[in-house]
Amino acid sequence: FATALGQCNANEKVLLRMVFVENLTYREVAELFRTSKSTVCRQLADVERRLVRHLSAVWREQTAGSLSEDLGEIVAGHLDLSMSRLLRES
Repeated sequence: FATALGQCNANEKVLLRMVFVENLTYREVAELFRTSKSTVCRQLADVERRLVRHLSAVWREQTAGSLSEDLGEIVAGHLDLSMSRLLRES
């Protein structure tokens, strides 16, 4: 997961840290970025989708199998836990 997170740019990491570590609301993040709440939601969804795609690709490489949709949903649901820990450490 650290490798996937490492592919995020600085602004994306700040966004992830604000949401998953600092527990700011989307509205609070939007105010800090001077943008709309919907833009923050869209940006966060884009980053999360890329992270899940990267993790799925790593899974396929390491297991020679495909990540089932159910497992993909579980991974996506636990991204916030891993991100919080890694973002605190970085």
